[in-house]
Amino acid sequence: GVVLQILKTIESYAFRKILVDNATQGLSKMFISLSREIKKEADWEQKYLEIFNYIVLEKMVSQRFPTDEEFKQALINKEVYKFQSKNKNLLLESLENYNSAYPINIDELSVEHIMPQTLNLDWKEKLGDNFLEIHRKYLHTLGNLSLTGKNSELSNNSFEDKQIIDFQTSKLKLNFSLDLLDSWNEEKILARARNLAEDATKIWPYPKTIYFKTIPEEQQFDLTSEDSFSGSKPSTLFLGDEKIIEVKTWRDLLRSTCNYLHDFSPTRFLEISSSLEFKWYFDNTKPLRHPIEFSQSKFVEGNQSANSIIGFLKLLTEKMGLPAEKISFSIKTLKSDQKGLDSDIFEKL
Repeated sequence: GVVLQILKTIESYAFRKILVDNATQGLSKMFISLSREIKKEADWEQKYLEIFNYIVLEKMVSQRFPTDEEFKQALINKEVYKFQSKNKNLLLESLENYNSAYPINIDELSVEHIMPQTLNLDWKEKLGDNFLEIHRKYLHTLGNLSLTGKNSELSNNSFEDKQIIDFQTSKLKLNFSLDLLDSWNEEKILARARNLAEDATKIWPYPKTIYFKTIPEEQQFDLTSEDSFSGSKPSTLFLGDEKIIEVKTWRDLLRSTCNYLHDFSPTRFLEISSSLEFKWYFDNTKPLRHPIEFSQSKFVEGNQSANSIIGFLKLLTEKMGLPAEKISFSIKTLKSDQKGLDSDIFEKL
């Protein structure tokens, strides 16, 4: 029913985030407000699942739902063997049991590196001149991992010996195609990874919805948000209950917020900005790298990333004795702009 489909989407969302972003940062806060967001829609009782999927797919920055392509690329390229055991085991067990008439429990099995962790002379010769690069790049990736009950027997044996010892008689679906191959190399590892990644997109699917709004709303955050804002641009700044300011860059937002906090209590602001914790951001006895004038002859360091600015303003606001939730902002980043963002990129505007 609907509940099962919602749980499936939540599992898919969380698992994709772990694989793609190595984290589920900010999701707990998002899920707390999700029910409230759904109930803002007039027909939420009749179209709960459609609205749920719509809202989840509309999330931006670090809350975005990773696409099939992002998910597949992570599965193909990341060292999934190094993931937490519970996530690694869930991945391999799910792939093993996908469309299987005989589901198995992998508790008594171990993860097998098809190309072993230690290369002997035979493996080096078979892999070719660039064996070191292939080994470094693909050893712990999904394409090179399988399951076995004969881990100690397989060890760093040749691929042909592993076929005889295990792959040719294995009842595990993950090993079925391995018994037919004549070699194991970069091309075979990538081909297997692509096939398994394709299955993963069906096990943890990208949700669909026919629900839509003619005018999409901007998404709003406050200074307590745990999101990453790299690659996004702020649109509107809400200062307390009385001020609304249009902004175009994170430095605009920094300037306006510092001005607001300074005007709230100039004496308190001076005391904080002169303290050891903050003086490096305000101290005019040394040249700031990118000084921004927020009040007459008063400057703040503007050479900060979007995420650094939010963290800095949160701390400053709380030191001023104001709740950080009272300062919020909307962003206008499109979901299509969110692929491959680097949280350490500095704002260049």
